[in-house]
Amino acid sequence: VYLKRMHVDTVSPHSMGVKFAIDYFGEDHVMYGDDCPCWTPESSLEVFEGVEGLTDEQRTKVFRDNARRFWELDKAPAAPELVTATR
Repeated sequence: VYLKRMHVDTVSPHSMGVKFAIDYFGEDHVMYGDDCPCWTPESSLEVFEGVEGLTDEQRTKVFRDNARRFWELDKAPAAPELVTATR
């Protein structure tokens, strides 16, 4: 029961490992990750694209929504506007 309360990222060189993480921990507890510089984000995206049976909603949770919720990014103050010097 304790393990299913964990949040994990999807660093895995195999689509089946990513699928197992989502099936075991649940789609609300898995976040997209890569193991840069050990392998490229493009490589990890290819692995994730190989996960069969995910809905668009599940993909959005893993790629964005879960991290935003976990790190409370929606509560973070807006970034200040950049001021550029003019000459």
